[in-house]
Amino acid sequence: MRTLFSSVAVAAACFAAIWAQTDGLEAFTSESKRRLSISRQPRPVVAVEFQTQRSETLGWDAFRGRYVIADFIYTRCGSVCHALGIEFSQIQKQAADLIADGQLHLLSVSFDAANDTPVQLGGYLARFGGDPGSWTAARVLDARGERRLFEQFGIVVLPDGAGGYAHNAALHLISPDGELMQVVDYGESDELIAWLRRGAG
Repeated sequence: MRTLFSSVAVAAACFAAIWAQTDGLEAFTSESKRRLSISRQPRPVVAVEFQTQRSETLGWDAFRGRYVIADFIYTRCGSVCHALGIEFSQIQKQAADLIADGQLHLLSVSFDAANDTPVQLGGYLARFGGDPGSWTAARVLDARGERRLFEQFGIVVLPDGAGGYAHNAALHLISPDGELMQVVDYGESDELIAWLRRGAG
């Protein structure tokens, strides 16, 4: 009997630890836990200055009053970044009404600032038929600000040994007030659009 009670106690303690570590069994990985935390408690985006495909310099304030869906790319990438470009192109069509009403803007941020000049950024948009009025491609010229931004958005970038990068990919929703509020996997833009159509919750 004592063994039974001991086993039950250990099991209960383990379950309590798992419950605490996974936010009530809702987050089973550190990334899903991070995303859940963001959705529950949005946080102001890191202040940085972007240089756009038009050679303009702007900060997050340029997008105030609109939701922003942001992704992170480099223009020489032919795999994941290509898929992200296609998805953004589809968003421009699927959410054309939200864009036309000034409710939504798209932002592709390069993590290859040394190579992704405004010319390359403009070429990336052109490749996917991007409307520069509603889709901005940009790089962050300040290395320290870039690091802080990537840390906040959970961006991991590693040299692939062939002159490119291995990196994770997701879609990030920023509120009209400049807060990171949702993160979903690429390929799940329908989820973000449906959320926006419901009146942002």
